[in-house]
Amino acid sequence: MYIIKNALKCIGRSKGRNILIGVIVFVIALSACIGLSIRQAAESAKEETLKNLKITATISFDRSSMMKEFGSNGSSGGFDREQFKEKMENMSSLTLEDYQKYAAADSVEDFYYTLTTSVNGTDDFSSVTTETEDENSNSSSQNSNVPSYSAGMGNKGMGGFGKGGIGGGMQGDFTLTGYSNETAMTEITNGTISINQGTVFTEGTENLECIISDELAEFNSLSVGDKVKISNPNDEDETYTLKIVGIFTNSSSNETGTGFMSMTASDPANKIYLSYNALSKILAASEKNATTETDEETDKTYSTKLNGQLNGTYVFADVDSYEKFVTDVENMGLDDSYTVTSQDIEAYEN
Repeated sequence: MYIIKNALKCIGRSKGRNILIGVIVFVIALSACIGLSIRQAAESAKEETLKNLKITATISFDRSSMMKEFGSNGSSGGFDREQFKEKMENMSSLTLEDYQKYAAADSVEDFYYTLTTSVNGTDDFSSVTTETEDENSNSSSQNSNVPSYSAGMGNKGMGGFGKGGIGGGMQGDFTLTGYSNETAMTEITNGTISINQGTVFTEGTENLECIISDELAEFNSLSVGDKVKISNPNDEDETYTLKIVGIFTNSSSNETGTGFMSMTASDPANKIYLSYNALSKILAASEKNATTETDEETDKTYSTKLNGQLNGTYVFADVDSYEKFVTDVENMGLDDSYTVTSQDIEAYEN
């Protein structure tokens, strides 16, 4: 009691100073409480966001690591271009069987894949372009001496490296994409494209049915039910007929620039979608009908066949499953030339 009385008397002697100290202590305590509350709210938001985040990942060739490897092992202390070029040429792409093997991991919730190739049109079916006929004619004449063969892929699968273009071969005017199922059609699920006429092709069908953009349909005066003929850029006499079952609007078309370096096939208006099985059927027929030629100087074999680029996407329930998958694929024998990446997690962290 004596101590308390003396403490009160002491406070009373210097009211101004003690009030100031009290205010400072109060402000510090309040700031600490607010800071802790913000931190807790941020952690809760982070956990909630990660919990609801749909995480997808892909397995891709780790070229950056190879660049570092050949940069440090060069004979002159610099980048070893010859070894890098040789490694790239002999690098084997993952096949569908490889992708499906890793999809069997317990950490994977879902798996889908796409197949992409590049083709040309014909006299009655042209790509949407800002070039004039004279410019196209000049471009063709300038490239008349370019070999119209794609690098022979041997048993490397559909996604190998070749001589220009998608998966090897000359770059065409259209991009053909085949989807394994409806889940793989992310452009539709995320609202980038919407069907405004007809319908989407039947999932898994081998029929050569496709959907095209409204710009491409208007440019060629086409409608649902019409048929179009596409050709192999490596062999214009090799053609395939597609039936249009749907026409879509692409919201990203207006975002595509028309700069000098833009490529016709990369224009959203010139993208044609069909089923994976249908596109596989085209590629198989192209391989069967292909001719080959051997370069006497390099002793490399080139083929006129269409080559496709295969891409697999893995879906995970949460971040822990994704991180477990990174370890799983290593244990399942994934070559260290490949790496697992997730654009969803990268975007979230950024």
